Amino acid sequence: MSSKVLGNCDYFNFGDLQNFAENAKLSAQLVQFKKNPKDFCDQQMAIRYLRAPATNGEKKPSREQVDSALSANKIQDLTRKTYLENNILTQKYDNWNRTLIPIEDSRTDITKEISFNDPDNKDQETMDLDRALQLLSKRESCMEVYHADCYRNYEKKNPPFKTTKVQKGYACYEILGALKFFSCDKDLDTVSRIATPVSNVTGRDILMQVMEDARYNEGIRLAALKIASHTKRKVESDLNLFDDLKKSFIEAGASENDSEEMTWNTLAILSASGANLWQRFISVPYSYDQGQKRLSFYVIAASLPILDHKTSGSGHIYSFPKEISGSCNTGKSYHFWYTAFLARQATLENGNPETAMVSAFQSQKFYQINRGKIGNGNINNSINSDSMSPTSYVTRIDLAYSGAGALYGAQKATTQVPTKQNTDQVVEALIQSSGKGIPSVLVDLGAPMMDKPFSDYPSWFRKFNPNRALNKNSNFSGRVKKEYLEFKKTPNKVRCEKNQSYDC
Repeated sequence: MSSKVLGNCDYFNFGDLQNFAENAKLSAQLVQFKKNPKDFCDQQMAIRYLRAPATNGEKKPSREQVDSALSANKIQDLTRKTYLENNILTQKYDNWNRTLIPIEDSRTDITKEISFNDPDNKDQETMDLDRALQLLSKRESCMEVYHADCYRNYEKKNPPFKTTKVQKGYACYEILGALKFFSCDKDLDTVSRIATPVSNVTGRDILMQVMEDARYNEGIRLAALKIASHTKRKVESDLNLFDDLKKSFIEAGASENDSEEMTWNTLAILSASGANLWQRFISVPYSYDQGQKRLSFYVIAASLPILDHKTSGSGHIYSFPKEISGSCNTGKSYHFWYTAFLARQATLENGNPETAMVSAFQSQKFYQINRGKIGNGNINNSINSDSMSPTSYVTRIDLAYSGAGALYGAQKATTQVPTKQNTDQVVEALIQSSGKGIPSVLVDLGAPMMDKPFSDYPSWFRKFNPNRALNKNSNFSGRVKKEYLEFKKTPNKVRCEKNQSYDC
């Protein structure tokens, strides 16, 4: 610690003193995280909820009340009390916000308000899980017809950000080095094409492909029944979302390869919006007011938050594949799955899993610094918040799952067995490296010449050191399985004529 002498008095450099205090606090929180990652992450999510500004008539506790509950180790009790009071008071919590409140009550409530018009009660706009399962219990032969051509002609409400060749080069160079400066161009184009929102829907073409294709009808219905049934009992440790989806498509008559592709496309839709999936369907034109396929998606999306909550203490969270272990649950598994989908698709299209992994991960960093334009929050919230604030910790958790998803998705496009990853260890590494990020020289020099938010990127990088979330020593030894692309090339009518087990 530095000081300087003025007369007979020593004056401390308070900047050094502040750094010392922050490091001490960081060390203490790191010990807390290592002791119980699940409780630590739940606590950060709870504090973030309690300290967020009140909206829609909410009543939030004072900062002093939150600090007092934290000191008394009663933060979960205060969270539950606050949620229950506000849920009665406002009736305005949507399912996405309920997902982010780390208590069983909020996540169970998602299954009580599935947005779907009840065919037996035209005035009923929501239903509980039991009613939804009743409607799905019997297979319907008549399904909705979606007007895909009309939908594809919609104006893009969220135009893509213009990314120059140099900016793409920076994205690749930052992780893979100067020799691969322009190696990620094709993969970044693939990622941008898929991830750019259209009419408030991310992955619009995937959504329309699935909703038009009758091959999904029975499998997604069976998956909804299977996944929702887990909410009624203790979830076995070997169960996971990916396997349940794939098994359901196989039970409906799909081949091994087709069921794999159908599972990934289903995950792309689910991960584009989480528990508020129904809001993404509002702008999708369709012929009838009801449809089992839509309801099946809603049921799955509503079931995942409570299943993840129930399994987070086991060391494996239900929403993640068996190769991904960890207990840090934010209710946002979509950070893993959407990154994984992008990495897998870029690998299949362009043939290089390493650059596909990097491109998918960089897109998630781009999302984090652009959230003011394409989501809630903005980069200033991330940069200006305390390094040990709940906002900062949740950002690190999101990055950890994005990094794991990027590697998993790239490897799943090949014949290689996916690497086993523990996301708690990645979050720990990100906490340890807090404030120690060193942007590459070219990025540091070039960023100030770019428009915001790119110009703020070096500051954000220094704070979070995000690349620690990506396994840059990943092994890619498998052959890229291009045969998965054949599924999309086969017209639905031809496939139905070949295999009548699909609902045509």
